Amino acid sequence: MAENKGGYDVEFLHEQFDDMKCSICLLILREPMQADECGHRFCKSCVVNIEKSGQKKYICPQDRTKMTFFKDKGREREILNRPVKCIHHKEGCCWAKALRELEYHTKECDFEEMVCPFNDCGYKFQRRFLAKHNKEDCLYRTMLCPFCDEEYSFHLEQDHIEDCDYLPICCDYCQARDIPRYKMETHLIQKCAKAPRQCDFAHLGCEEQMLMYDIAKHNTNFSDHHINLALQKISAKENIIMEMGQDLERVQSYNINLRQDIEELRNDNVNLNKQVASQAEEIQRLKTDLQKAKSLNSDQNISKITGSTNKSSAFNAQWQAFNQRIANGQRQAAMTQSSASMAQTAAFAPIPTSSAESTSMLRRPFSLAQIPTRLNFTNFSRANKHTWRVHNFSVEVSKAIGMNSLMPISKSFYTSLGYRIKVDLYPNLNKFVAIYSATMVGCYDSNLKWPMEKSQLGLHVLGQEDGKQYVSSFHIETSTCQAFRKPPHLVVPFGCETFLSHNDFGKAINNDILTIVFDMVQQ
Repeated sequence: MAENKGGYDVEFLHEQFDDMKCSICLLILREPMQADECGHRFCKSCVVNIEKSGQKKYICPQDRTKMTFFKDKGREREILNRPVKCIHHKEGCCWAKALRELEYHTKECDFEEMVCPFNDCGYKFQRRFLAKHNKEDCLYRTMLCPFCDEEYSFHLEQDHIEDCDYLPICCDYCQARDIPRYKMETHLIQKCAKAPRQCDFAHLGCEEQMLMYDIAKHNTNFSDHHINLALQKISAKENIIMEMGQDLERVQSYNINLRQDIEELRNDNVNLNKQVASQAEEIQRLKTDLQKAKSLNSDQNISKITGSTNKSSAFNAQWQAFNQRIANGQRQAAMTQSSASMAQTAAFAPIPTSSAESTSMLRRPFSLAQIPTRLNFTNFSRANKHTWRVHNFSVEVSKAIGMNSLMPISKSFYTSLGYRIKVDLYPNLNKFVAIYSATMVGCYDSNLKWPMEKSQLGLHVLGQEDGKQYVSSFHIETSTCQAFRKPPHLVVPFGCETFLSHNDFGKAINNDILTIVFDMVQQ
């Protein structure tokens, strides 16, 4: 049936007349309009398509006469009151009533085709099959779990069955039935007589398994074994407690020494500041003397001074000595200022407050009093590859073994970008040479990118045979290692405790020299 456009596409229950049809769409008139001149009738929606003349009048499509329209209310009422068949009468619908009721009936007609209300389904069927489709056929119909009362879509039923905690299942050991899935674990532990169980002393190390009714027998037969396991556990814990106590003592001792070193550095800092002030006064006095000397060097004074050759030579010698005193004073002041700055940086570094931080620092003992010495081992050339030759290495190893010392040999260098890297070498750490590395305060830190750009630091021991092969190597990813963040910091240097075995000294040491190569590879 056409709706709101053209006429009604229906079949009357009884005889229909031609004057009830539209002359344009040839369907039953909908809102009929009749021409005044020729009397022909048209649907209201069909009139808009009729040709107009120059006087804006309609031209009848049947006899080509000009015409005007009026609403034919009488014919419309007659048509709407006539009984018609349902538009689905061929499918089996027996409804037959007035045309005016057809639209309402169509919305409820059991033979009207509809689409499943579940969007993902899309199946089409007659309305009379809706209940059956929703209950039996639709793959997307809503289901209610009889065990947990949870709703789910029918096509996901298998997934729900696999996940439902309230689904009754059967025990694999005793064949007990109808046990909710969430209670099965409790059943196996507390009730099932046929499920294998761990020994009550499994936490002590007993690996035996038995059935529930054999537990008492096992505990009786293995009581001595259980006691031995308990004693071993207690002994192990006592050893751990003893080691922790020793570690704590070392931490406390280390903190005491560290505070003493800091106090000494603070005193040194005060003394250096006094020296700086004294040098500044000396420089000022020299500048004053220089001004006086310049005033003596005027044309008038020069003529008096240069009265003889001997006097002129003496004046020149005195002048050169004076300039040398000024240069020496300025150089000494600069060195004093640099030393004061380094001491101040170390003196006011934060002290580790937690035992964990202090214990970590014990892995690589460090004395603040060594700072000036380490600066003498800095390579100030900027490059991504450096070579460090440790002379008299056998003496260093013997010293470390004899004194049971963990004091490292240190070296620092600058990468091509300006990062300053420090390397600590321990000659004897459990029969191995250990090596650690970290960033330290450098000249270019304020202009560098932190954290460090992605790069890899390689530490290598050069072999003695051809001078090209590495006996041992260790690599560090600097961008992810906390020891390579912006200095100053107290992060423990990162490295390798087994860098070079003492058994490999024959391959690595040449003329009592250990050669270590550092290379920084940008990634």
